[in-house]
Amino acid sequence: SIMGAPNEEAFKDRVMQFEKRYLPEYLKQVGYIKTFWLEQYKEKLVKAWVDQHAHFGNTATSRVEGIHALMKSHLKKSTLDLFEAWRAIKHALLNQLSELRSNQ
Repeated sequence: SIMGAPNEEAFKDRVMQFEKRYLPEYLKQVGYIKTFWLEQYKEKLVKAWVDQHAHFGNTATSRVEGIHALMKSHLKKSTLDLFEAWRAIKHALLNQLSELRSNQ
């Protein structure tokens, strides 16, 4: 996929493949995707650019999804009492803080 391109060369190759597949039949649509998405947001969407920044393995499309996955991994089950849930959340936050400090 274009978004999964590991480097700029692969990105360019995949865009060319995309154009070969859909041009000239979908000229307006391809132009729109290139102009309003790929050219403007490739640094935020394409692996080649996204991986240049520290994201600590969080590649979810929203912060909420990332936090939800983090909490789920620490809570383990849905039947915890309030105290157990608080301990699990505290443990998750302390682990995240420790990881952030070690990467500075």
